[in-house]
Amino acid sequence: MSRNLYFDKIGIMLCLRGSRQLLINGKAYTQSEGMVLILSPLFVINEVEVSPDYEERFISAEPHVVFSLLNRMSRIVVAIRIINNPCFQVDEQLFDCLESNAQRILNYEKKCEASCDSEELSIYNIMIEKIVEESILNVALYLYQHSGTVSDRETANENILFEFVMKLQRGVVKNRNVAYYAEKANLSVGYFSAVIRKTAGVSPSRLISAFTIAHAKTLLSQTKKSIKEIASVMNFPEQYTFRKYFKQYTGMAPTAYRNTVLQK
Repeated sequence: MSRNLYFDKIGIMLCLRGSRQLLINGKAYTQSEGMVLILSPLFVINEVEVSPDYEERFISAEPHVVFSLLNRMSRIVVAIRIINNPCFQVDEQLFDCLESNAQRILNYEKKCEASCDSEELSIYNIMIEKIVEESILNVALYLYQHSGTVSDRETANENILFEFVMKLQRGVVKNRNVAYYAEKANLSVGYFSAVIRKTAGVSPSRLISAFTIAHAKTLLSQTKKSIKEIASVMNFPEQYTFRKYFKQYTGMAPTAYRNTVLQK
């Protein structure tokens, strides 16, 4: 039986050894040694089967780091068409570089756990962000150098998806209505939804919920705001509605999630 993985996570997953069978937005993929899997709210990833020797390494990216980069290289993002191939083989040089970066991040995270100095922690976190940025840029460059040509129609649809994702990052706190984003794109709700579903493989409402949960988790794990304050910041009418929404998509209450993160 398959299980859903990485809902709302952003980053790069490396397969160090072994293999597994995946369904990504309903399409079958095999991830094996030396392959990279891109994690994003754009992808619904289900693990169907995994070999006993499977081992992975994760380069986790904070949303603000990723979307800052996307803003600066929008044309490249559309050109590499990551939405159509989130799981791919890379050459040995790039894979070794990514594996090394993942280990460097792990080492700095251990230093963060051991440090009580706020300034030192700040420096470590900046260093982690820079390694993550370098990793994302290296993957983007590799994909760009190996990308083919696409039709004008495909490019137009991917531009619509890209603009939707960028608007989600900036506005999901206040707007979770598909009609709002369709209006911003100057499209009817029906046509907008059809383009997003065709291009991304998932509905716009699914992407809205994924970005909403990602933002909520950031507020729960990185701020001391109360559940009531977070509900207000995210434009939920009351904290009960926020708790219900959060539990619907994560299987746990906001407070339980916060406690789990703090215990790590």
